[in-house]
Amino acid sequence: MGSEAVARPKVLQLGIIEHAQKEWAAIAKIADIVVPQATDRAAFLDECRSGALDGVQVAFRTFGSVAQTGRLDPELLAALPSSLRFVCHNGAGYDQIDVPACTARGVRVSNTPTAVDEATADLHIFLLLGALRNLTPGMLSIRAGQWRGAGHDPQGKVLGILGMGGIGRAIARKAHAAFGMRIRYYNRRRLPADVEAAHGGAEYVPFDTLLAESDVLSISVPLGPDTRRLIGAAEFAAMKPGIVLVNTARGAVLDEAALVAALASGQVASAGLDVFEHEPAVHPGLLASDRAVLVPHLGTSTVETETKMEAWAISNVHKALTEGSLDCLFPTTTILAHFLWSSQNPATPATSNGQGDDDNNDNNDSMAATQPNQPALTPRFCFSTVVLRDFLRASRAVDDTITQHLNALVTPSRSGFDPSSTARRSSPSSFSSANANAPSPPACRAFRDTVLFPAWQARDDVIQYCTGVAADAVAKDAEAAAAAADAAAAAAAASSLDGASPTSSSSADQPPITERFDPYINRRRYALVEPQADLLAALMRQERGVETIVRARSWEVLQARCGSSVAAAGGDDTGWEAALGQWRQRETR
Repeated sequence: MGSEAVARPKVLQLGIIEHAQKEWAAIAKIADIVVPQATDRAAFLDECRSGALDGVQVAFRTFGSVAQTGRLDPELLAALPSSLRFVCHNGAGYDQIDVPACTARGVRVSNTPTAVDEATADLHIFLLLGALRNLTPGMLSIRAGQWRGAGHDPQGKVLGILGMGGIGRAIARKAHAAFGMRIRYYNRRRLPADVEAAHGGAEYVPFDTLLAESDVLSISVPLGPDTRRLIGAAEFAAMKPGIVLVNTARGAVLDEAALVAALASGQVASAGLDVFEHEPAVHPGLLASDRAVLVPHLGTSTVETETKMEAWAISNVHKALTEGSLDCLFPTTTILAHFLWSSQNPATPATSNGQGDDDNNDNNDSMAATQPNQPALTPRFCFSTVVLRDFLRASRAVDDTITQHLNALVTPSRSGFDPSSTARRSSPSSFSSANANAPSPPACRAFRDTVLFPAWQARDDVIQYCTGVAADAVAKDAEAAAAAADAAAAAAAASSLDGASPTSSSSADQPPITERFDPYINRRRYALVEPQADLLAALMRQERGVETIVRARSWEVLQARCGSSVAAAGGDDTGWEAALGQWRQRETR
């Protein structure tokens, strides 16, 4: 009886492999490489729908492949073959990939985070020095046969870092060690004291203080809905006059038109830019300004770093093919962030990582890799009816997502942990960790550390912040500001009814909370009878109570499925509080 040939798996190659040819050749020995012929998104979508790519299970993609495919969004995912289960991204930043949409489709995504830290930080220091020393005017003048005036030394200057993830910390370490710069930073969460000490004695300060007191402002946050144009005209106006700005994150984190105006006025003395809002196009005002030091997104462009990144991404292709898993998954927190913050007002200045807390193009940082894109954590956020209401609803939606993941642990093939498993939940006994089909300890720990704990931490941050706002003496000022904004919006609406041009409104124009809202049944329950600060405090207490109940139940289920592999390390305490505390310590090291 003749044996049938076993079909080889297929790998979709999106983009060019420049350096790691040996590693890619090893993939070709165990899988068929599928290279699409399309050169733009429309043609690629047609090629997907034609069936030419059917059967691909793993995709390798480069940053540059976006020119061929466009963003990996729901439209593209719908066109790609249903067999696709893994995307191995050769890069750290994730703004080209809709991670929540991938997860909804059952596609797991990995990246190459820490590989980019040193190279990007090196270029950042180059741009910092170039902007301080007026490099562009000097280079232009010497070509014109002239000489230009003096710049500034970095020694003793205050370096404010917005985003102290992997790249941000590397910048801090290098700037302090080489030039004795005084390091200040803003993150969504303060780093542990020993980490601050190891990075030039970095001092944690509020966002507004960072803007007002920095001599040099370094941008190192991921790009997301909340950080798009994070720094605009209002933020430039709040900065110390004559500040130097350096951005190696993503161009769209800055409002480039506002930056051009700030450079022209002298509010920003000079800028060093590796990234641009609409790259490869560059704002004409930046090209014309001799106050801007510009380079074409060279942050990771070294042979050594690019080789490391390619090899890392290809190793994930190999792991997906041979083990059905990935290293350095894009944080599921990013998925949860989609639920939590997608409805947030993009016009509200984000003051945290989204954050103000993690290196952008390397979402490996403590924030990007383990925390979701943050909302603009301001009193206005907490007192906004629409935004806070959506947060409350979304928190429960996240609970549903977590429950689905917990159930998927019983059938690992559904969640990508162990595609060789055919386990199916047929009875309650299959929940037992002693069951032969129980998920493996690594699968359990991966779920705990990349899904469960980041979700809990994200919600803790918002609840804790808004609880503090409710208790703070400035809450009344926040309410007054909200009321003024509401009055202005009402006046604009009345004006439009009288024939004036209608004014578009955003969630920033929404009224503050005027009624108690039940997020579970989507309707109002009580008329407002207490001050807004008291109401906010009551809402946060309610959420904290629900959170405690949900966590206890989720932890019980996880322990039933996974046993001791999810327990806190050391001692007999296996409660979720102890395990979460240890995870927080690991993530901030």
